[in-house]
Parts: sequence; C-alpha cells; structure tokens
Amino acid sequence: MASFSSSNALALGALVFSLLVTYGSCARPAVNFTASDFTADPNWEAARATWYGAPTGAGPDDDGGACGFKNVNLPPFSAMTSCGNQPLFKDGKGCGSCYQIRCQKHPACSGNPETVIITDMNYYPVAKYHFDLSGTAFGAMSKPGRNDELRHAGIIDMQFKRVPCNYPGQKVTFHVEEGSNSVYLAVLVEFEDGDGDVVQVDLMEANSGYWTPMRESWGSIWRLDSNHRLQAPFSLRITNESGRTLVANQVIPANWVPNTYYRSIIHTMMATLPSTVVALGALLFLLLATCGSCARPVSFNASDFTADPNWDAARATWYGAPTGAGPDDDGGACGFKNVNLPPFSAMTSCGNEPLFKDGKGCGSCYQIRCTNNDACSGNPETVIITDMNYYPVAKYHFDLSGTAFGAMAKPGRNDELRHAGIIDIQFKRVPCNYPGQKVTFHVEEGSNPVYFAVLVEFEDGDGDVVQVDLMEANSGSWTPMRESWGSIWRLDSGHRLTAPFSLRITNESGKTLVANQVIPANWVPNTYYRSIIQY
Repeated sequence: MASFSSSNALALGALVFSLLVTYGSCARPAVNFTASDFTADPNWEAARATWYGAPTGAGPDDDGGACGFKNVNLPPFSAMTSCGNQPLFKDGKGCGSCYQIRCQKHPACSGNPETVIITDMNYYPVAKYHFDLSGTAFGAMSKPGRNDELRHAGIIDMQFKRVPCNYPGQKVTFHVEEGSNSVYLAVLVEFEDGDGDVVQVDLMEANSGYWTPMRESWGSIWRLDSNHRLQAPFSLRITNESGRTLVANQVIPANWVPNTYYRSIIHTMMATLPSTVVALGALLFLLLATCGSCARPVSFNASDFTADPNWDAARATWYGAPTGAGPDDDGGACGFKNVNLPPFSAMTSCGNEPLFKDGKGCGSCYQIRCTNNDACSGNPETVIITDMNYYPVAKYHFDLSGTAFGAMAKPGRNDELRHAGIIDIQFKRVPCNYPGQKVTFHVEEGSNPVYFAVLVEFEDGDGDVVQVDLMEANSGSWTPMRESWGSIWRLDSGHRLTAPFSLRITNESGKTLVANQVIPANWVPNTYYRSIIQY
C-alpha cells in the first residue's frame, strides 16, 4: 500500500479543519469545492457566499478593511459591502468595484439582485469567486422576513455580475490620510461612478505643469513620497480599469490638513490616450525619473554590486526629508506609528519583497554599511523595516529614511552622501534590541465588540511576527488572528468578544511569547497596551 506522506496528512488535516470551522470571517481557511456545486446562468457568473461580523452590520462595522474605506456602515456604502478573493480584490485595484449578486437555490433566497461593493480582501476563498459579505448584504438576498434563516444557511451558491457603480449626489472624494506631511501625501479615493475601481492616481503640484505618478500604498489608498516639499494646491488625476480618467483640478487646497475629506466638483471619466502613447510615456518616465522614492523603477545590473563574504550585497536610496524618517511619523505599509521617535528614531527603511515579505518582514532589523563612495564611513548602522518598496533597483533594495542614509557617512559628510544617488551597500540580518521596551500592542481605530485589530511593536530578537493568536476571557482556547496588513493583525468574530484578551505572538524562528490578559476588559480603540514580557 502506498505510504501516507506528510503532504497527505496536511491535506487531510486541512479538509477536517475546514469542515469544523464556523462560518463568518474574511480569513476563513479554504475548503474544497467543485464546479458541479454551483448554479449557472448564461448572463451571470457562479460564485459562493459567506458572511461575517454582526448579522445586520457592515462586516467590521465602520472599517473598510484592506481597502481603507471609512464608515462603510453609512451611506452610500450603507453596509452593502463584501470581502472579495483575489479575482475580485485584484491586489487592491478591485476596491470599490460594484457587483450585483443573487441567490436562488436556498428556499429563503428571493432571487432578486442586490448591489454590493468590494471593500476588503478575502484571503481564504471557498470557490473560484467568493464573496464574504457583510451580514446586511447576505441577508438582503433573502425573501422578506427570512433574513436570519438565510444567514443560518452557511456557505451558499449564488451568482454575480459586474455592474457600473452609481453614487447619486456624490462626487469623487479624496481623504488625506493621517501622517501626511510636506514631503509625504497619502489619499484615499472613494465614490467613483462607472467601474468604481482605480488603477492609477497621479498628482500635479501647484504651477508645476506635469503629473507625478503616485503609488498604491494599500487598498484604495495612494501615496507619494517626495524628496522635496510638496507645493499645494494639488490636482489629482485618477484612471479606472476601463482606462478612462478624471481630473480633479486643485482639489487639495493650499491649506490642506491630514485626516480631512476633500470633494471634487466633477464625476465624468474621460477617454484616455491610446495604449501605445501611454506605454511610450511610461518608458520616458523610467528614463527621466529622479532618485528618492520607495516607488522608483530604474535599471540595474549585478556587476555594479560590492560583495563581502560575511555580508549580502544590496543597493540603497533614500526618500523624505534629509534628516527625517521617510514619512516623518508614519510607518507606511507596516502600520507602525511615530517612527521618527525612539525606539525607531528615524532609522527606518522601505524593503522590497525579499525584505518586506508580504508584511511579515515588518519590524525586522538589519545592519547596513557602505564602502564604495568616498563619503562612506564603512561603519555598520542598524535599521528597521517599516514600509514596502514596490519598485526595487536591485535584488535587495533598502529605500532608507534620510536619517538612516546619512548615518552611513563619515562625520560631517552626511549631505554629501545623500547627494550620491543610488549607492552600493552591504547588509546582514541582526537581532532587534529595544532596551527598556516591552512588546506593545496598539488597538486600532475601528475595533469594536465583534472586530478586533491590533498593531504589534517592539519585539526583540527576530523583530518580526508571523502569527498572532487571541484568547478571550475564560475561554481556554486560542483563536488565530489574520494579518490585515503590515504588522496589524485582526479578528472578525461571529459573536461579541469577551475581554480581557491574552495575545500570543510567534516570530520567524518559531518562538512564541504570551502576553496574558494584556488587553483589559475596559479596552478602548486607538490605545497602546504594554506587556510585561519580551523575547
């Protein structure tokens, strides 16, 4: 008889677990499915649906999850929202897309179409297309008075089709995100009629006459890291999936402030240039782009690197203020806060994928040094990964804060080194060490009795976190949390969570740390809670 391999055991374990899990989370472990389970219609696509959060809620009540939308329980979202798996979420470019959904096979289904908006990511689909709906949206597919009956049906077959978004009376809206400053601007884009999604955002500074591409930070939030003080008012140009554009002239005023909405006065998408012209423009931009952004695409070749048997070769750039922390007090794609203050002390870096590791590299510590430039000291300096670098110029690319880049220089030659452009460096992974600091948990804004999100900071040793688990008061069992983005972990619950909470974190080396009842019974969002233990 054929041997029962470890992979067979894992597959069987996954299947058993999938049969035992309760329904109701964007991050539910995958279960098996076959196409024969689906109902088909020539004008609709087959899918499966689940729901999570409160029965009549918006998933996490007022949080748009991985898309970054705010107040999705209020109009025009009105809680008619859904997590989408990758074919729907599209790495964030599906955020804001509108779909009609309907169900027919269950006796409680009405068969009538309802429109939902993609506002979050579903990481563990149960079908090729999987809508993990808010309780409100799931119940809306039922016959009158049978909402709860349908919500108790578990995973159901449904159909869907893409439809234009329509927000009567709403104009395209830009929310300037917290942490934006004179050299770093992040905006959330909402309420786009038509496709509803955004595939590119460009910014024009006052009197500049040219567009600067922004980069997708996460979800529907776009950002620009600048090596100079940005001159407002700003015009913004958005491009949707159909290639049509909208220009909001000077929509961000000269006196803009973070955490504020700015509404455009137009909502018409214009036809864009032919793709050949766009491609030529992109090529010219690559040739002309200046140094100094996490999102800078440039060419490189291996012969440019310096090697050392005890170190790995890399390249380095810098962005933000010359003596700043990149975006001064924003941890970017990791979610860390106040990275200009101790213990980060602005010694931070964006890392490309081998360093960022889909967010699991957040908080990792590296020693870096440079020797090729005359201004280099050759002395090692320690930096922490706090952000993602989407367009690397090398296999390993550190896009450093101005402070960290200058720290590699000989005394008094910091500015000289910062003017050197892209430089060769070496790096090696080192343990993190935060003297006097305990592992800290920040309960994120939007957390509520059925949705809990926490930022994990200041882990000695590996510095990074690969898993977080939560234990409710007197439950005796650990519930896995899911990585929301960066170093922020979340739990979407089908019931009211009972505090105090204990948290268990696991680092890349497999070591665990348990912070017993670190989140008290009277916890409140947007608050730090410090453990009494450390790796």
